[in-house]
Amino acid sequence: MQAPEGTERDTLEITLATLQGVSAFHMFGVGSETKGVFERAYTLLADVPEHPMRGRLLHGFGYLLGLRGDYLQALEVAKHAEALSLNANDQELMLAACIVQGEVHHLQGRTKTTRTWLERALAIAEPLGIGANEIFAADPQVMLHGMLAIELVRSGQIEQSRTHMQHARTRAQALRQPMTWLVATWHEVLIEVRMGNSVRVTVLANDMQKLVDKYSLALGRTACRWWRGWADARNGAPRDGYRHIREAYEEHSGLGMRSGASEVLGYAAEALLLAGDYDAAQVELQEALRVGEELGERVYLPQLLLLEAAIARAQDRSDASDAAVRRAIEEARAQEASWLELLAMVELCEQHDTTTEDHQALVRLIDQLPETHGTELVKRARLLIQAS
Repeated sequence: MQAPEGTERDTLEITLATLQGVSAFHMFGVGSETKGVFERAYTLLADVPEHPMRGRLLHGFGYLLGLRGDYLQALEVAKHAEALSLNANDQELMLAACIVQGEVHHLQGRTKTTRTWLERALAIAEPLGIGANEIFAADPQVMLHGMLAIELVRSGQIEQSRTHMQHARTRAQALRQPMTWLVATWHEVLIEVRMGNSVRVTVLANDMQKLVDKYSLALGRTACRWWRGWADARNGAPRDGYRHIREAYEEHSGLGMRSGASEVLGYAAEALLLAGDYDAAQVELQEALRVGEELGERVYLPQLLLLEAAIARAQDRSDASDAAVRRAIEEARAQEASWLELLAMVELCEQHDTTTEDHQALVRLIDQLPETHGTELVKRARLLIQAS
């Protein structure tokens, strides 16, 4: 027997579809079946905007779309959640909207916009004491401190990043929630990759593996393998590293998850470069650039351009190498990612013919980033300046 059409039926269907979507996500991943169920509930929400499960629906659907790489649609869902939250003064729903906005803008390489959304979210979560619940699988405060730490690294604010990451670790340890601890570790790995610390990445990837195995956390099953592969490649085993990265990537993308794909393919290209297989590295890099362009994913583009420069240099194509480095600098500046700009500027001054203006730009950049002064990158930069 079917219920008659109307608000009562739509309310019930939203409830059932949302619960089915959450269940399908955990059982089958982010494929079209899961998306379709959430999408049905989302469509019906227009007629029942005050549905009691709207927070779970909007955050779950926005998060799902982000994992699939459907970034524009994820932003639409987040904006809808924001509008509903303002109408009802629903702070938890606003928090969900801010988190989805922050995640998508991060992947699109919008550093300052990302920070604005994350800081807004943290200002909501901290006084309300919102933790892991039926809406958020992991503690929002841990998640937000970790996400903000990544953006602060990209901005060259290393000390502030460490402070936020320490907040995330301390809270995760106190809460003793496996998913929350996985999220904290995930963000710390991304920071260490951006800092080039392969030894620390190995330790963190092994920690993630233990969590995944002990608590059957499907979300981290592939990621811990590609990060271990990245570290292996940098620690002298590039062929093994490439195999681990590529196998993990194929499994991950086979589940419909495309978020961060351009970065992971960049890891694979770097491993092949380190193995001396320059032609294969170029093929892998082109795939990374193509996927990034297709998804509108720019977060790792400066590093991909530096890889392009390194491959061209290894193939004795000096003009192409120089052009790629300079594009990396321009992209980092466009993203307002000063740490990545510094990385590219050091690469330019170490490996290419440079002008007095290039060295002066490096000096100015270092002066603008006092929190980077204890890093190995700045030590390299100062040696280059002294030698010029």
